[in-house]
Amino acid sequence: MQKIWKMAEPVSVDLQARFPELNQIVLQLLVNRGLTTQAVIDGFLSPDYMTDLHDPFLFSQMDKAVKRILSAIEAQEHIMVYGDYDADGVTSTAVMIEALTALGATHLDRYIPYRETEGYGLNPVAVKKIADDGVTLVITVDCGITGGAEIDILNAQNVDVIITDHHHAPVSLPKAYAIINQNVPGEPYPFKDLTGVGVAFKVAQALVARHASCKVTQLAEGFEKWLLDLVAIGTIADIQPLLGENRVFATYGLVVINRTRRIGLQKLLASLNNKTNHIDERVVGWQIVPRLNAAGRLNHASTAYELLTTQDETEATRLSQELSQTNQERQQITEKIRDEARKQIGTFKDQNILIVVGEEWPTGIVGLVAGKIADEFHRPTLVISRFKGEIIGSARSIAEFNVIEAIEQCADFLKKFGGHPQAAGFTIDGEEGLQQFIQK
Repeated sequence: MQKIWKMAEPVSVDLQARFPELNQIVLQLLVNRGLTTQAVIDGFLSPDYMTDLHDPFLFSQMDKAVKRILSAIEAQEHIMVYGDYDADGVTSTAVMIEALTALGATHLDRYIPYRETEGYGLNPVAVKKIADDGVTLVITVDCGITGGAEIDILNAQNVDVIITDHHHAPVSLPKAYAIINQNVPGEPYPFKDLTGVGVAFKVAQALVARHASCKVTQLAEGFEKWLLDLVAIGTIADIQPLLGENRVFATYGLVVINRTRRIGLQKLLASLNNKTNHIDERVVGWQIVPRLNAAGRLNHASTAYELLTTQDETEATRLSQELSQTNQERQQITEKIRDEARKQIGTFKDQNILIVVGEEWPTGIVGLVAGKIADEFHRPTLVISRFKGEIIGSARSIAEFNVIEAIEQCADFLKKFGGHPQAAGFTIDGEEGLQQFIQK
């Protein structure tokens, strides 16, 4: 495929004069990324935990959410943390569970749906069981913003729901007790690129800030900083820009990872082919994250969650080995499906969006295949699978095209959808809906 190279404009003489201390190549790279002011460049090159993180109470409903959570812990209510099956979702779940446990929550459970049978986010069967089990507070992490119907079910059973999410918000917001999502229209929180685990951490920060006056377990100073290994993993996994707060999370989180207290993470790190013995963002992105994601792609994400939270050394070793084996299997399946998908594509020189449809392609793999094809052809790519009676797809895009907005325009043909500008998932309403979806 022919590529067109577009060279960035050279740094101006004026800008060079303003930053004489910077190597010219470094300055050019900064400018290419739109970083041209002293404050922004300082934040990029030397992120500071104390000064570069925003007050979590800048979220418009954070105060309301924190009061409800702390009162639930004081009253020993039954709390459910409802997560997601990818690395961002699993780390989000672990962050929230660890924060609530440390504060003294004893009647606490977590629920991570099974990708192949339940799909993404809240679902009617799960929420009915949650209500029947006597849960009075549900806290979603990395999901929930598109779960309006399920939240209505919970509300009818007197179950409060606090949504913590970062995905694209629908036109009609769920009737939750509180919503913590920087991408809700009108939300004043200044940093819009937080991941699911980033939002969960902001809630943890807020709980730490307000817990001293409540009848909950009092935390040691700096407790939340030991959560940053999880925050860094989830942030890097979700491929959000490593700018602003995300850069702080990645920078300080890598410090924590290199001295992590988590037995499971220690075992996983020891098993990697890492000759330097130093864990950087490449090791996280290319070795840790794929193993955590593999659990939810082929089996159940609970394996990844348990690895991150176990305190048993034997169990940690077993889980680390299982995740590595599952990841090898995932790699083989991904390549097989990629080859099948690519045969449908041909050259596609004149098509702006690539769409392929397969039979019984595992739903946990189609997103990976879409990403590989989008990278190869530099086109928004949708990979769709007829899988166990459903028609499920995953989209990956390029910087110039907002794929979730495009998918939203096809909502009439979909059962559900959600995601980001560059990555999304969706379920199509039948064969007729599939044809209409492709044509539109």
